[in-house]
Amino acid sequence: KTSKVAEVPLWVTSGMDGFVRLWDCHDGTLRGQFDAKHIDDVVQFDGSRLPLPVVAMAMYDDNSLVFTCDTIGHVRSFDLNKAVEEVVWLRVHVVEARDLMAADANGMSDPYAK
Repeated sequence: KTSKVAEVPLWVTSGMDGFVRLWDCHDGTLRGQFDAKHIDDVVQFDGSRLPLPVVAMAMYDDNSLVFTCDTIGHVRSFDLNKAVEEVVWLRVHVVEARDLMAADANGMSDPYAK
């Protein structure tokens, strides 16, 4: 499906992981994603419910709303304008850092730590 939210043409995709993703049609970058929160009706032994895949989607006429459906027929709706607004990209360029304490027990939380 395509959508034009905030004057940016987007591809809207969904998948087996239950997420809806918004892609920039011009350069293919991910503009946003959200969990459609489809869950099974069956309660597991630990009290949890299993997530379900999004197997169908439909767009409202003005392309601002997306409707998702799971494997047991639940339908949910989402405002794409909010989904795009909630995406925040943060880039940090560290110039220098010394004597910082590790945030985890083994000191390997940073993927670049050696």
